[in-house]
Amino acid sequence: MPGFHFQMAAVGTFGLVGMLPGKGIRPGRPETMLNRSKPRPRALVVEDELLLALNLEQLVTGLGFEVVGPVGSLQDAARCAEKEPLDAAILDIQLQSGERVYPVADILLWRQIPHMFMTAHGCEGIEPAYAGIPLLSKPLQLVDLTLGLGRLLASDADDKDGPRDG
Repeated sequence: MPGFHFQMAAVGTFGLVGMLPGKGIRPGRPETMLNRSKPRPRALVVEDELLLALNLEQLVTGLGFEVVGPVGSLQDAARCAEKEPLDAAILDIQLQSGERVYPVADILLWRQIPHMFMTAHGCEGIEPAYAGIPLLSKPLQLVDLTLGLGRLLASDADDKDGPRDG
């Protein structure tokens, strides 16, 4: 499966909200991305930096998702990836404990749950086995997050019955 990669200009981590002019997608308006008559898709968020995790949770919720987490440890992330019904996941590659999130990505791949990585370190250092996974660069841009989540859901369009059970 060919991956996609986002490159973004650094404008500040919390300068994301309300950046799109006119009728752009904004947090707090889930109808802009998802059909409100269907159940909200569930997205696992793995981020170990508290402020970033809370900001990401708010943005993802504002795009119409039910957030699982955010979780900041490899152990908690693996537990959620194994057991939670999920439609998508956003994974910070490098956790503060020095652990990398690849075991969680393996679980998601096994369960066929679409996911993307995020990192502040660019694509250098990503293990070759994971090079095809979509990548968001930090600081996140709302438009890139929106496009990334939309592509994850589109890649999973064959599953019309809701989240995959654990």
